[in-house]
Amino acid sequence: MGEEVEVVQEYKYRGVHLDNRLEWRCNCEAIYKKGQSRLLTCRVESTGRTRGGIPIGKEQREKEKKNMQNKDKPLSVEITKNPW
Repeated sequence: MGEEVEVVQEYKYRGVHLDNRLEWRCNCEAIYKKGQSRLLTCRVESTGRTRGGIPIGKEQREKEKKNMQNKDKPLSVEITKNPW
């Protein structure tokens, strides 16, 4: 009739991390880790650095921005002379 319930160390239920002792430690750690991740994302975006933490210059950012704008345009090739 009854089913056995699996015992786990930690479980996330509706955004709250619960452990088998019903302590808040794992939930607080998860919230802290998520906050640190978002803070790092904000720092990276505000400093103009790439994901690897390697700084890129203004010229490179403008070049990448231009490439993104031209991404959807069809490619065109200009043929100046016969290669054969």
